[in-house]
Amino acid sequence: MEEGQPLKIIWSMMIDLTPTPKYEKQTISGRRYTPTKVRRYMDEIALLVKSRSKGMKALDRPLYLGVTYFIPRPKTVSRPFPTGKPDTDNYTKALKDGMTKAGIWRDDSLVITELCQKRYTSRPIGYIDVCIGIY
Repeated sequence: MEEGQPLKIIWSMMIDLTPTPKYEKQTISGRRYTPTKVRRYMDEIALLVKSRSKGMKALDRPLYLGVTYFIPRPKTVSRPFPTGKPDTDNYTKALKDGMTKAGIWRDDSLVITELCQKRYTSRPIGYIDVCIGIY
């Protein structure tokens, strides 16, 4: 990829799931694992993405990923932005793993540019806006 290469958005989708961060737990013996709730969430993302990308060949070139996570505002929170935990990178790890499982790209290491943000929504259930671009 050359400097100044133009970006072209080639795919976008609204995923109607409340964002869930990826995290690991540790057993007493020290073994790390991904909790069932997180694995199910990544599986749901994979299913939804796969259904919207039928016939699309797995991408295998430098990619742009733009994501906005819309999180239901807790009733006790008045601040305008969701500045607390979890961080956008933990949400994005789960999203990218689900999209890899869906076969949208060969590997999430192909994402060379990410723009991720989180916002509150007045909806009782959150959602995710995703777009992918190629250079």
